[in-house]
Amino acid sequence: CICKLACAQEPERYELVIHEFFADPSPPRGLPSSEYIEIRNRGIRDISLKNISLSNGSSTGKITSVMTLHPDSLIVLCPSASLPQFLAFGPAIALSPWPTLNNEGDTLLLISPAGNILHALTWNKTWYKNTLKEEGGWSIEMKDATKPCMGKENWSASVDPRGGTPGLPNSLQSTI
Repeated sequence: CICKLACAQEPERYELVIHEFFADPSPPRGLPSSEYIEIRNRGIRDISLKNISLSNGSSTGKITSVMTLHPDSLIVLCPSASLPQFLAFGPAIALSPWPTLNNEGDTLLLISPAGNILHALTWNKTWYKNTLKEEGGWSIEMKDATKPCMGKENWSASVDPRGGTPGLPNSLQSTI
């Protein structure tokens, strides 16, 4: 999933998207007890991740490492303290500072180095579509990556017994 910076380009809107997020890791099921955001390269070219930012509207974390994401690949963004745990699932990178996710709902913005919004979503607890999973320990996954702007209909709580699928294909992949 990762190559040298020279082969990568800055992403265009919806080429790099938020693919899964874990706002409330407690109680843990089988994943690290830490928030994470998974992003996916939906495009057909390598994407440089250096200086890509993630914001919740009040704080913003930036990727400072030189990394590239190949087409149809995933990477997990997480707080620095939990990076070693998420590396066990595949490619992961720490953001500093980490934009803490609100358990009840939030706005998430993925921003290019030039300051352009690549993908944005405003979610709330109803996106889980399961009152038990709303209580924590479950990620919310995108079902159909070809429809990143579809909203609530394209998202639901993971059905993976660990509570989510960081760095792995989503448990709910389907065509909507």
